[in-house]
Amino acid sequence: MEQKWVNNLNNDEFNLIDNDWYPIIKKSAIDKIKSQLIEEGAKLQKVYPKESYKISAGEKLNNLPYVVLDFPRIEGPKFNFVCRALFWWGRGIQFQLILNGKSNEVYAKILAQSMSSDFVLLGQNLWENDIETAHFCELNSMSEFQKELVLQANFFKLIRFKPFQLNERFFEDFTLFYQFYAKLVD
Repeated sequence: MEQKWVNNLNNDEFNLIDNDWYPIIKKSAIDKIKSQLIEEGAKLQKVYPKESYKISAGEKLNNLPYVVLDFPRIEGPKFNFVCRALFWWGRGIQFQLILNGKSNEVYAKILAQSMSSDFVLLGQNLWENDIETAHFCELNSMSEFQKELVLQANFFKLIRFKPFQLNERFFEDFTLFYQFYAKLVD
């Protein structure tokens, strides 16, 4: 006897698959985000011609689409310094500073110069991005003990979060973010 398939979709899921607007609008939005990031990367490359940038995109950053601009481009696990702009679907924009294997003096200088609203990674997963996890702490609420943990780490990750706002160029502050931190780590 043949079994019948039971439709387990809820109303939202059914309405989504019953229309073609979502994939079309999603693709259009992602393409526009990529264009903005390419423009920012090209701007930085004009100022720093020895460096190059990289745009990455995917669908599975905590099951959500994302687009990333890395400047300078990460060439392997031994990179020293990168600024990253991360567009994360439904989660906002992040400007990230990632240092690998720098001295505690550099970390201390960055902690001292950062905005109080910046988030600092306290955990061991360099590729963690969700500032709502316990692995991140807002700079203005860090204890001295937490700051010491950061200073002893093998890497440093600082995130400046920017919520989405309509009619705004999402990434226009990225060049300033890069230039500010590039001075501190050189």
